[in-house]
Parts: sequence; structure tokens; C-alpha cells
Amino acid sequence: MNIGNFYEQCIQIKFESGLPGFQKVDRKLSDAGAEALGMDKHMTQGMVNLVEPSVTARLRAIQARGRGYIKSNCWVWSDSKISERGYKESGVQYVTMRSKLPDIEAKMRGLRKEFEQACESQLLSQWPRIRAEGAIKLAGRHQEHYNQSTQEIRDQCRWECEIVALPYMEEGHDMLDEAMQNLMRDQKQRVTNVLNSVAERMQGEVTDIIQRMDDYQFTPGDNRTGNTLPKEKGIKRLGRMADDAMHLCDALQNEGLKDGAEKIRKLIDHMKELGDGDLRDARSALSGEDDSMREEVKKQLNEIKDSVDTGVEALDKFMS
Repeated sequence: MNIGNFYEQCIQIKFESGLPGFQKVDRKLSDAGAEALGMDKHMTQGMVNLVEPSVTARLRAIQARGRGYIKSNCWVWSDSKISERGYKESGVQYVTMRSKLPDIEAKMRGLRKEFEQACESQLLSQWPRIRAEGAIKLAGRHQEHYNQSTQEIRDQCRWECEIVALPYMEEGHDMLDEAMQNLMRDQKQRVTNVLNSVAERMQGEVTDIIQRMDDYQFTPGDNRTGNTLPKEKGIKRLGRMADDAMHLCDALQNEGLKDGAEKIRKLIDHMKELGDGDLRDARSALSGEDDSMREEVKKQLNEIKDSVDTGVEALDKFMS
């Protein structure tokens, strides 16, 4: 297995996006509510919104799309860090193939532009009005937060997508040094985590498709109502996972998950044949009364699961 080649062909991505903290604890509100309801005040916590949730709803939706896109197209490289003071810092780091970088950069640039425009129209241009109304709606409380200028609010609206090369330390004669040995183990473990993540995604998608096929019940004259058979979108998503696995195996010069990925490609070719060359029509072909075609697809899916499991076991043995 060539871990150095993996580090050369992959790239690290760190994505963070933030908004001002517009929810604050109000101890007086909490105590008053607890007293009115006969509750222990130490068991309650009252919160106030400094702006109406509708103001930031679109911004948070764009943030969620950004995080979802990164998660779908990358793999976790390292989790949130712990600061020197013991606090958990935001900023999960991801890794992806360099070949996917142009598409990722283009997508994230578009989302950043959309986020910045929404910040301007939904929040920043409205901040003078929000400040004035907030003082009235919250009865003059929490005024210190409304004293922030528009620029101070703008500085807290963050969209950062950082792309950096993966640092790699080659194994050499001086590896007897304990710190260097730990570094090498860490590098191997991170690669293992990526491969396991790819395998888990593949297994999860395959399991979901099998369950959908098991749940299907033929209804004469209507193959749409209650049709749980896999849709084109799910099959294509599985195909992208197989492509990722193939690229990773090539980068590592290891066969690990390659057999499972190749079986997925064969399954997709079979599904296309069922749909006369179109995956969208495969679902209709599988919806008939004769379940032999569905059983054949399920057979292939179970073979994929077994192959991926075997690949993961082999990788774990190699890395241990």
C-alpha cells in the first residue's frame, strides 16, 4: 500500500461558516417563567432571540447546503480540535481527491456569493431597523448586543473554505524516534478512517436499496402508489461512491475496496439494461408482478455488501 501516493493525490479542505450569536440566555426570563410554572429555576434556562428567526433562516439554509456538499464530496480527516483552554473548537477538516477540487471550488464559490448576498439583503442592510425594533420588542433588555455597528455584524458573518496540501512524513532510518513513529501511525490511521468512511457510505446505501426492494409490494394496475423501489438518484449516488472507492484504491495502489466498486458498476450497467439504457426506466421494469428481476438485483447487492466487508477486513489487517 502506497500511503505517500495517497497524500500526493489528495487535498485537505477545511470549511467554516458562522453568524453572530443572536440567541442569548436571559436569567430573569428564566426565573420568572420557572416561578410562574412552579418549576425549579436551576432546571430551566430562558432564551431570547435578538433578531426574528426568519431574518437568518435563509442564511442558515445556505450554510447547511455548504456543509452538506462538503460532507457528500469529501471524507472526514480530523474532527474538531481541543484548544489549550480545553474548549472544543469548530472546524472539521476533510480530505478529497485532487481531481474533484475544480468542481468543489466552483460550487463553494457560488455558495459563498449567495451567502454574502443574502447576508447583505437579509441582515446587514436591515441592521439599523433591527436595532431600533429590538430595543422595543425586548423592553430595553440586552441593549449591549444592539450597540454593535453594521461592520461589527458583518465581521461575524463568515464563510471560509481553506484548501491546503496534506503534510506527509516519509518513513526513514530515523523513525526510531518515538515522536516520528507516532506521526507515522497517525498518518496510517487517518487513511484507514477515510477508507472506512467510504466503505460505510457504500454499505449504508446498499442496505437502504435492499430494504426498499424488500418493502416493495406489487399492486396490479398501479406501480407508483407505495413504490419503494430505488430511484435513479439513489443508484447514481451509489455509483459516485464506487468511483470514489476506485480512485482511492488507485491512489493507495491497493485492491481493498476495488472489487466492491467494480460490482457496483456492474450493477448499474445491469440496471441500465433493464431500463433500455435509461436508469429512470429501470424502476418501472422492476415494478412488475414477476419478482425474478428484483431477486437478481438483490443478489448483486448482497454480493456487493460481502465484497466491501471483505475489503474492509483486509485493510484493517494491513493497517494493524
